[in-house]
Amino acid sequence: MSAHSLAAETQGVIGHDLRSGWFKSAGQYTAALEIRLAPGWKTYWRAPGEAGFPPKFDFSGSHNLQDVQIIWPAPMLFGPQDMWSIGYSGHVVLPLIVHPSDPHGTVELKLQASLGICDDICIPAALSFSGRLLPDSRTPDPKIIAALANAPYSKIEADLRAVSCTFSPSDDAMEIDVQLSLPPTGGQEIVMLEYSREGHWVSMQLPKRSGQMLSAKGFLHSDAGRPIGVQRADVNITVIGSNYAVEAGTCAP
Repeated sequence: MSAHSLAAETQGVIGHDLRSGWFKSAGQYTAALEIRLAPGWKTYWRAPGEAGFPPKFDFSGSHNLQDVQIIWPAPMLFGPQDMWSIGYSGHVVLPLIVHPSDPHGTVELKLQASLGICDDICIPAALSFSGRLLPDSRTPDPKIIAALANAPYSKIEADLRAVSCTFSPSDDAMEIDVQLSLPPTGGQEIVMLEYSREGHWVSMQLPKRSGQMLSAKGFLHSDAGRPIGVQRADVNITVIGSNYAVEAGTCAP
């Protein structure tokens, strides 16, 4: 079920593979990246938190590839409260939804991944993946199925009733206060805000819960100084709990 992984393993990484998955009748493939970490090592979610190392993926060496979507299973919280991050430990499977240019042709998938991995210290890891996705592969992969089952809930699945965002300029950032009417997702919850424009990042405080209401505060920063003219529809909200995560949509009304 695994395609070839390239390059020697880096410190903290026991192994990594492209799981070639299966072809769906809708003209897309379901594949996955599998990363096996040494005991005690961790890697980051797509928006890793204030102390994290954001992962980067380059699929430009692929052939017959129109588009690829990475599905991020619900991560865990680690680190002290003043330096917390979110990510995965041990064994990570990241499903890929792959759309070929020619829906009936083989996809030659080549990926260069840049990840941060951590034990007592964090180091960059450069991993290469390569494999062929074949139209006659029709058997679902149990590891990928399990990872997809751990993907974030939709707003309807999570019974998210309402979301509101308030924006207030501060000295060097745009303060964003978020209120969510949402049943508890388990344990110490995390609210992550992502701004889908280059040169911006969001630092978050741990949220507070009162009954069905979850309150979060983030600070949107820009390489060019304090952000102005923030587009609400570009502010994406994810809630992460110990039981499940929720894709809560955007700050657009």
